[in-house]
Amino acid sequence: MLRACNGIANERDTDVVVLDVETLDCFALGLWNEPIISYSLAFLDTTDLEGGNFRIEGCISESVEEEGLLLATLGGKLASHPQVLLVGHNISHSFKYIKAWNRGYDIPKIIKRSSVHGLDLSFLESMKVFDLMDVAFQYYDHTTHNLTWNGEKQRILKSEFIEEQLRIIRPTGFQKMGHEVRQIYENYVRTGNRSILQRILLYNCCDVAVESVIFKIFHHLLNKCRKGTISFGARCQHIPDATVIGSLPAWTRLSIPSVT
Repeated sequence: MLRACNGIANERDTDVVVLDVETLDCFALGLWNEPIISYSLAFLDTTDLEGGNFRIEGCISESVEEEGLLLATLGGKLASHPQVLLVGHNISHSFKYIKAWNRGYDIPKIIKRSSVHGLDLSFLESMKVFDLMDVAFQYYDHTTHNLTWNGEKQRILKSEFIEEQLRIIRPTGFQKMGHEVRQIYENYVRTGNRSILQRILLYNCCDVAVESVIFKIFHHLLNKCRKGTISFGARCQHIPDATVIGSLPAWTRLSIPSVT
């Protein structure tokens, strides 16, 4: 497996872990139960709103046969932090009115794929969860809060919309490409070009960096300046006008130091 980390911060002191996975699923082709090929984790300190000095680590399989090892590694990491708040986008919806129709993606996907390899990661279902999609649904759609999944509401729930609203700027070459991951990974399998693996892994780490910034802003607004009556379109004086991911220490110090 190929690993990435930035070598900063101390994950043992964290109270929040942000999770993101990349898979070979392709919904357009009806492929819903394909292997997970990579994960990334960010270990955060909620007291540090503007700081970008958080730990990121990630891992990607060099073949689909390594999925079991990948998931066992991920499960071990999360099992060692049972009390943290687990954060992600569409990770596993927590609000009751959404849970009725969509359980989220990452956590159910991890549990299902782990069972294929005889692993039991069902403990993830009992972890405290903060789903960025939940918060976007609640606070960006002020009119109906219904269960419709079309038009503007669908756009609101996408992470691209939240990034746009909060003016979070990704590094060049790491714009949203989740729908291309299967094709990109297949190209790696054909060519053996390991730089393709690095690209996917760094993209996965970029996702978790973006989600970390979004969480920090949401957490601040929910607990500090906009308690209970939030319009995320309105800025508060504590939130920067824009966040450039490529300038954060968490990103600039990211490297792929080892192969196991």
